[in-house]
Amino acid sequence: MHTMVNKSTYKLVLAIVAVYFVAVAIFAVLYYNLPPQCDVQIKTPMDAYFFSVETMFTIGFGTNDIFFGNCWDVVFILTFQVR
Repeated sequence: MHTMVNKSTYKLVLAIVAVYFVAVAIFAVLYYNLPPQCDVQIKTPMDAYFFSVETMFTIGFGTNDIFFGNCWDVVFILTFQVR
């Protein structure tokens, strides 16, 4: 019942970091596979990873078109990532 409470701090922090890393990686794959007309300017997997980190931690978006070329795919993914 109190599984996380009974864990050592080291294991707890490691688990939290792992969950964030996996979540960022999943969304990076989604961003990388967006159609070109979405104008997100993601050309490499590293671009997708940085975009996902920027979104997850609300740093800002590295794109010139804040409407993403009227592409609903980006809006849909962004909505789920920031929740």
